Amino acid sequence: MLDLNEVLELVVAKQKQCDELEATLKEAKRQRDHIESMAAEALAASGLEKVTCHGKTWRVETSVHVNVLKENRDAVLEAAKAEGIADEVTTVGTSTLKSWLIEKCKERSAPLDSESIASGTAFDGLISAYSEPRLRSRAV
Repeated sequence: MLDLNEVLELVVAKQKQCDELEATLKEAKRQRDHIESMAAEALAASGLEKVTCHGKTWRVETSVHVNVLKENRDAVLEAAKAEGIADEVTTVGTSTLKSWLIEKCKERSAPLDSESIASGTAFDGLISAYSEPRLRSRAV
């Protein structure tokens, strides 16, 4: 049976190994994200809507991110009441708000980008948003 010192030494060694693997994974994901960004730009520049290769169908999709500044939270909740979605947005949850804003963009056939996401709604001027092209794939 191992004594306490030996067991704790094993714990420290495994923690070090886990930390190194997490750092390696984090770097690999950073590199993958950079390469995906380059692929999204190349696909968008090609003029193709989608392409199938390497066992997947690839497309570029606009990803919109919404942020509510702390000083605008009360106004955003009031805007939610004005838009009739106060029950869905009881706190300033940006994922629910983003989903609702994306649906409104689709309803008015507006482009899905940071400038038009809140346009024509009570949230116009209350939120900040940015959009970026994201590479998406589906196995074929």
